Amino acid sequence: MGQEDQQTKSVVDAAERQAVTEYVAAVILEAWRQADLVAQLLHRVLGHDHMPATDTAGILAKSDLPVGPAVDFLLDLGALARVAECEDAKLSRHLPADFPAADEIRDEMRNALQGTSRYSSTGISRRLLVTWLACFAWDGRNVLGGDVVVQGSPMESEDVIERLAEFLWKNRHRLSDEN
Repeated sequence: MGQEDQQTKSVVDAAERQAVTEYVAAVILEAWRQADLVAQLLHRVLGHDHMPATDTAGILAKSDLPVGPAVDFLLDLGALARVAECEDAKLSRHLPADFPAADEIRDEMRNALQGTSRYSSTGISRRLLVTWLACFAWDGRNVLGGDVVVQGSPMESEDVIERLAEFLWKNRHRLSDEN
């Protein structure tokens, strides 16, 4: 490989590394956003007047991460809160036509709880993440202080998931690779 080819490859590698880093950071920030919304909602419901300080220093090991119906419920609750926030900001008209309204999500969650002792996820948290990745500027909240809708037709959710999985798999080594 010639020197010019090596420089081009190096520039592409740096751009891909930056893209992977931005994607991962955006997903993490959106997860934190939804977690904050759930915490605020739970504190209001439980009658707490203040939010405790969040300790982000102690990140859990993968084996320590909670799983199960409670986690599914909290993920769906976070999605519900996020959709309600979008509705309040009049952004829901920019979502795909078949995307459920907050009231519909709440009713689905209520139905998932009735007649069973175990909550079964509605899948709305996954669908919201795919829609957010396709329809919103990932850094809009950080740069402009609010959500920014990206115009255009969103991709089918399976297509988005497939493309993101391929992208992340291809670039998995770049997340920790400094060179």
